[in-house]
Amino acid sequence: HPKNRDLVYTSTNLASISIDSDILTIVTSQRSLHEISRKIIQEKVEALFRLSDLDIEIEKVGDYPGWIPNFESELLKIAKESYSTAFNQTPHIQTIHAGLETGILKEKVPNMEMISLGPTIIHPHSPDEMLRIKSIEKIWTLLIQLLKNINNS
Repeated sequence: HPKNRDLVYTSTNLASISIDSDILTIVTSQRSLHEISRKIIQEKVEALFRLSDLDIEIEKVGDYPGWIPNFESELLKIAKESYSTAFNQTPHIQTIHAGLETGILKEKVPNMEMISLGPTIIHPHSPDEMLRIKSIEKIWTLLIQLLKNINNS
């Protein structure tokens, strides 16, 4: 991404491999900020499995479409102002390489401005995943301030 050169743009993850009876199950997931890039890497992974000469069946579940954040959006500007008002400090804006519900919404309403915010999660999608409980109150405070500022703009 032009605003964040360290951000992974597209990836594939070999999530798990298991054998039950004579059935080999391989689970992968593909993520990308750009939906077409996610589909291309998904097709490449499928093509590799088809080269194996095994009798395979590919099932697609739980896809999260890509979502390219807009760092110039009016909503983000209001969110930054809301954070500064609520906590008297500058917010840390970041993009993450993950599947977000925002991508699903963006697919359905492509012209809608949107941001994603949430509590602090440590070690997501791992056995050590934890949620910082105090961060829920902070997100609630921010959300209330954001709604007030949207209403006043």
